[in-house]
Amino acid sequence: MPETKNKVNFMEKTIWKEKTGNYGFSASSESRVEIPVDDICPYKHIKRPWLNYALIISLFVIFAIQVLYLKDNVTMFLFNWNLILAGEYWRLITPIFLHASIIHVASNAYFLYRFGDNCCDWFARNKYLRFVYVPIFILWGVIAGVAFGITEPNVYLLGSSGAILGCMGFYFIMYPHAQIKLWSFKVIPIKTIDDIEEIKKSFEIKTVSAYHYLWVFFSLQVLLWYYGGGGNIAYMAHIGGFIGGVVVALICRYAIHDPPTGEFYEKLWADIKELIGKLRKNGDVENIGSESNISKNVVVQKG
Repeated sequence: MPETKNKVNFMEKTIWKEKTGNYGFSASSESRVEIPVDDICPYKHIKRPWLNYALIISLFVIFAIQVLYLKDNVTMFLFNWNLILAGEYWRLITPIFLHASIIHVASNAYFLYRFGDNCCDWFARNKYLRFVYVPIFILWGVIAGVAFGITEPNVYLLGSSGAILGCMGFYFIMYPHAQIKLWSFKVIPIKTIDDIEEIKKSFEIKTVSAYHYLWVFFSLQVLLWYYGGGGNIAYMAHIGGFIGGVVVALICRYAIHDPPTGEFYEKLWADIKELIGKLRKNGDVENIGSESNISKNVVVQKG
């Protein structure tokens, strides 16, 4: 992300531009995809997030090794809570860098590229913290795995999106007013040329605050988990990773004597109560989630 001259303080600001309610989670005739394509949050301590780039490259390198050499033996490196409790502790870390398909690793790498860079920049504020970003990333992956394992102890798990959700939770606390640019378009089955034209006409570009986008993203993971979104996606791992990122970010902000404002906490509490209200309304979410080509014994985290 290039350096800019925008002087907005992205850690705090007094005006909230979006109302976070009415997420559109209820099943409807129109489904839309919103893809983050840019964020306005200039680096303060580095010119390039090289550690984040290294993590991204490692995902593809390890995936290539996985495909070429591990093949059917990959199961011995997947997360499984019962096997971890039996002493196979390496399973806490190894699945963070394993993926089910090229689409899986590419989508995770993209979200890591989009949100991990500013996490990397924040830790570079101090020469003693510069390289802490990588072990913190792994920690978020472990937290995500444990959250999933407690709820699904018999199921295998792989993927880095739990750790990447940690980056997003960290970003949520550190830069709530950074601006996220989204590509938004309608999702419909493509059967004719007219369907393609309809998708083109539905395309729009919009900008929202990081708080708004990331809270909606997190809330969707909670609702999909609660209502059984399906698709062999480990929503609880996403939830655990995001909360882990939030906790680490809060610890960091209090450590540098720059805690979030009371206004931030008030808005967050209001949004939490609204989310709880949605959870109490059974049937609000139906048939949400995407299918996966992974076997029934393997649950995949997707960013």
